[in-house]
Amino acid sequence: ALDAALSGVTLVVDHHASPSAIPGSLDTLRDAVEEVGLRSVLCYEVTDRNGLEGRDLGIEESRRFLARGPTRLTRGMVGGHASFTLSEDTMERLGSLVHETGAPFHIHVAEDPADVEDCWERHGIGLVERLKSHGLLTPSTILAHGVHLEPAELEEAQAQGAWLAHNPRSNMNNDVGHAPTDAFRQAALGTDGMDGDMLAEARVAFLRLRDAGRAAACEAAARFLAGGHRLATALFGRPFGTLDPGGPADLVVLDYPSPTPVHDGNLAGHLLFGIDRSHVRSVMVEGQWVVRDREVVTADAEAVLARAREAAPRLWRRMESL
Repeated sequence: ALDAALSGVTLVVDHHASPSAIPGSLDTLRDAVEEVGLRSVLCYEVTDRNGLEGRDLGIEESRRFLARGPTRLTRGMVGGHASFTLSEDTMERLGSLVHETGAPFHIHVAEDPADVEDCWERHGIGLVERLKSHGLLTPSTILAHGVHLEPAELEEAQAQGAWLAHNPRSNMNNDVGHAPTDAFRQAALGTDGMDGDMLAEARVAFLRLRDAGRAAACEAAARFLAGGHRLATALFGRPFGTLDPGGPADLVVLDYPSPTPVHDGNLAGHLLFGIDRSHVRSVMVEGQWVVRDREVVTADAEAVLARAREAAPRLWRRMESL
């Protein structure tokens, strides 16, 4: 949350997994993000990978968190890892939870070809059809990646109101291929947890589009970046991306000594070639300053980082002992 705030981000969408510490984990995340002062949309990543007990705890954590209702800054979703780690019984339970709570769904889809192949081999249908058959394609559903979805599947998913989360740096880092972004009409950029720097993500999205020969790569990357406003509007039901009376009052102040005049014809170019997180001076969320003059004013960032540096070696030792 600190990293996101200093990068000029006001809303974090997190698909969380902590199989050894499931109960109460979403409260812990919510409390930390709200302490910093950011908005968040949170879900627990339900999966069969940790056995039925872990699956059931994940579903119960989701139900419990959603039952508490939204706060001023936080919303909940129902989360699933990916089709290849979810049985028919688990998918049915997730669909029931979505229907019961009215919450949207968040899942990794076709990040790797193995997810596509598994779905056809085990269930005889494609990924989008499987989600639809369980009632998991609803307005504001988030499908992360979508790298190996067919054009017809992408059209069907978006026609049902689903969003694509495009994660170019993660896709490149994991060597899973390049998303068919020509068909991403209802999409927003994501970082897949690599960091909170959406400006860096937008630049890489542009470069990948240019590398693929896309003529209007600059405009497309800027649309993906602005897609975050539209997704936030869908998730919170408020008009993000405007400065109208009654709006959310989330804004970022940039200290950007532009080398050329900025106008509507070159704004996308400035966003992708000139502006980066070093230009983020102040950040406001819901009318409250979170960052002022490049310092987080809502939490003790130095103390948080000191605790993290102390905790990291302990975590590394535990991982080495597994």
